[in-house]
Amino acid sequence: MHPSAQTKLAEVLVELVREKNKTLMISTHSEHFVSSILTLVTEGKIKASDIACYLCKMENGTTTIEKQEVNSKGQIEGGLYAFMDAELDVIQRFLGVNDGNNSE
Repeated sequence: MHPSAQTKLAEVLVELVREKNKTLMISTHSEHFVSSILTLVTEGKIKASDIACYLCKMENGTTTIEKQEVNSKGQIEGGLYAFMDAELDVIQRFLGVNDGNNSE
């Protein structure tokens, strides 16, 4: 989905939650969509306490689920870095950047 469409979708879903008192569960791999929701927290269109973000990741064949704390400024404690690890890896490979973690 185009980034501007993701932003609009986030706005519509937040409006639905606020106006219709609905609870939604959304699963995404899009940091843009998550950033759009967090921006709406920053703008006061939804409260941080009204959303919950979880990071699911697989390590050594085991899936873990970690709650990501969102503050009133729309920031996730520790940042979105963990959310974007895979994308950063792809960008580093594309640029031929060695992050020091592999033996190349």
